[in-house]
Amino acid sequence: MNNTGTATDVNFTAELTPVPTVTATGGSGINSATWNPTLTVDIPPTAVAGTNYTATITHSTVP
Repeated sequence: MNNTGTATDVNFTAELTPVPTVTATGGSGINSATWNPTLTVDIPPTAVAGTNYTATITHSTVP
């Protein structure tokens, strides 16, 4: 049996605390989902050429 629900995406910038990026409501039983995110990084004009910059992206799922 296929269940349908409503998935809602959230746009955010520079969050320092975890926030949901996608939430779903209306599905019942065993459900699955796929996610193909896009990550955009804005390079500030003050960035120095030849310098290595690093970042950490943490992805997790909550059952």
